[in-house]
Amino acid sequence: MLNRSRLLAGIAGGGQWLEAHARHLTPDALVFAQIGFRAARLPVPPRLRRPHAGSVSRTLLPVSPAFRTVAANVARLYFAYSGAAPCAKARSGATSPIRATRRDRMERVDRDLINRVLAEAVTGDVSSESRRWMRRSGGTGFTLTHQFLASLLHHWSNRRGAGADCARRVGTRVFREAIRRRGYVDLLAQQTAFLALSGWPMAGLAPLLRRLLRAQDAGDGGWHYFERKLSEPGETFMRVSEGRSPLLGWPIHCNEDDLGTLVAVIHDAHRGHATALALCALGVVTARTSRGSTP
Repeated sequence: MLNRSRLLAGIAGGGQWLEAHARHLTPDALVFAQIGFRAARLPVPPRLRRPHAGSVSRTLLPVSPAFRTVAANVARLYFAYSGAAPCAKARSGATSPIRATRRDRMERVDRDLINRVLAEAVTGDVSSESRRWMRRSGGTGFTLTHQFLASLLHHWSNRRGAGADCARRVGTRVFREAIRRRGYVDLLAQQTAFLALSGWPMAGLAPLLRRLLRAQDAGDGGWHYFERKLSEPGETFMRVSEGRSPLLGWPIHCNEDDLGTLVAVIHDAHRGHATALALCALGVVTARTSRGSTP
């Protein structure tokens, strides 16, 4: 049975992992972790705040201005929004499970396009081209999940309620994909976190949360990014260099003396991304259980 104490235990374990690897975390991981802590009314650990947090990743991993804009505004928009949750009345119909395929795991993601749309969405001023991308029906996996995030950001940032219909429509597709797919990858953490942020009904979130909690590493409290625990940071580095990571693209330029550190940062950035999103999902749902709902 999923209860508040189980959610808090998951948050505690994930928080300890993030603190231990704080200097290697990317800006998006830091902001989603902070949302999780704040939503659950828990203090954000000092090590997850600047200047310590992300200090090494900032020097080695390239981050675009659009990416920085999104990371700087997500928490502000979420906590400032006081309207109805766009997906609170969505239906969580039962669907049969499917297995992830190799094609799913190797999905190519247009990071520049996604970051540009997200950066527009946080301002509430979305171009017609970005609107078309947000509503495009052919997206799956990481692309579909970021279409959902863009629609949520647009809804939160535009006080006239724009984006709610889009968020519900895209959220339904995200939920169906998440609930049907077996196993775990970082995508499940993203799907569950964004559905929780959208106010998705608890009955639908519960099985996703249980899968997420089962995937937590009992040894160190963190979550893994890929479909299995990789043997060492070098394997993560190889996946990135071969273009097999939706999170980081290649090439990443660094001095030869920094290569060993880069390998470690790339590995921790992936685990940090998954751990922070899982913590975000658990924190937002913890807040809802505090108000009398139970998953």
